[in-house]
Amino acid sequence: SRTPENIRKNLLLLAEHGYKEVVMTGIHLMSYGKDMDWKVDLTDAIAQADGIDEIQRIRLGSLEPQLLTEKFVSALSSNPKICRQFHLSMQSGSDGVLKRMNRRYDTAVYERCVEMLREAMPGCAITTDIMVGFPGETDEEFAESMAFAEKVGFAKIHVFPYSIRKGTVAAMRTNQVVPQVKSARAKEMSALADRLERQFLESQVGTVQTVLIEKRISPDYCNGFTGSYIPVRIYGGDIPRHSLVQVKLTSADGTYCTGTTKF
Repeated sequence: SRTPENIRKNLLLLAEHGYKEVVMTGIHLMSYGKDMDWKVDLTDAIAQADGIDEIQRIRLGSLEPQLLTEKFVSALSSNPKICRQFHLSMQSGSDGVLKRMNRRYDTAVYERCVEMLREAMPGCAITTDIMVGFPGETDEEFAESMAFAEKVGFAKIHVFPYSIRKGTVAAMRTNQVVPQVKSARAKEMSALADRLERQFLESQVGTVQTVLIEKRISPDYCNGFTGSYIPVRIYGGDIPRHSLVQVKLTSADGTYCTGTTKF
């Protein structure tokens, strides 16, 4: 883990160069500080942005659901810089598959984590990754994964088929799912992901959110992202790049929302 002092040094450097949003990420992000000689955790890393007014947003990378606590969620909800978008690692919505993956959580633990986040920060976006075709995944287990994803109602899902990695336990399993089945399942899960994303975007229409302007695509409109990672297209007006503006979301087309600064 980087020391808190090193993190603050980097945040100050980014602030000097005009950055307004930073992403804190790591291979196992919520284990931050466990390898240090003194007791620190991810909240201490986040706190390094305190007093740096130029850094207005902190977006967190993938979080491990089994390590999420009410205390940690409360700390996130009380920090106005934390982006209301949380990527919770899932991989599968079937307890049988999760067990074979040696994941340290099940769907009940995962669902409780989602509930904690939504109770503390209503309207937050929950995103995830789902693997299909893990060795031994049955039709029934795939159906469980589909049903659980629907139940959670993700804002966005990255769907990918299992691929063999030499030297792993999974690669040595004899019950590999055939490519045609993996492809069909990926297609079906992706269709669900698209529908859930569309539903989430549509649920945000009518709300006023802060958008960080990233680029002007044409003389007609510019693009940016809300704190909940909604891509927004704003027509008209000379809005400077890298500015944070209040935008009312007026419509959704399934992949982005359209908004206006005049309301």
